[in-house]
Amino acid sequence: MALYASASTSNTFFDDEYFANRIWTFVFTAVKTKALTSATRLLDRQGWKGAKTDSEQELQWPRTNVSDPYGKPIDPVQVPQFMKDATCLLAMQFVLSLADPFAALFFSKWSGQGPAEQDSLNPGALKTEAINAGTAAVRYLRSTSGTRFKQQVFDLVGFYIIAGGGLASAFGVGVGGGVKPGDPPQEFS
Repeated sequence: MALYASASTSNTFFDDEYFANRIWTFVFTAVKTKALTSATRLLDRQGWKGAKTDSEQELQWPRTNVSDPYGKPIDPVQVPQFMKDATCLLAMQFVLSLADPFAALFFSKWSGQGPAEQDSLNPGALKTEAINAGTAAVRYLRSTSGTRFKQQVFDLVGFYIIAGGGLASAFGVGVGGGVKPGDPPQEFS
């Protein structure tokens, strides 16, 4: 499967992030790739503005007829940097949410809080839940804050999502008009 960001790309992305780099460095490449695959799949299920550049391309991006919040057209040939960054952040969210013992231990030492308090310090975090039916069990990630993505991810991609589709409905907001970076926070009902 194609990815918006590779393990190598994610390593570069997290190089400048003190806390994230400390965690990401110790995550096995295979786990990074699985988290990046999950992040790509989740992002690809959103309703995006514009149209795929090539109807045969595997992923939703790159896209045509899409402009940034300031009206500058997005390159229809390359995957935009905001999609790569959002994929990396979402992958890290998945890794931290899997309650990896090392990550939980590191987080508790770094923050001075125990693992029980981790979710309150990590709004938008996901927790692992399971549904059991006899001997079969399905494990899945569920948001602890009622939103699908952390604010950091939404800030990167929210403008490009069609109102009422995918992520927008998960947030209960219409983002078709978009919010430009630097705009004051808005409340939606």
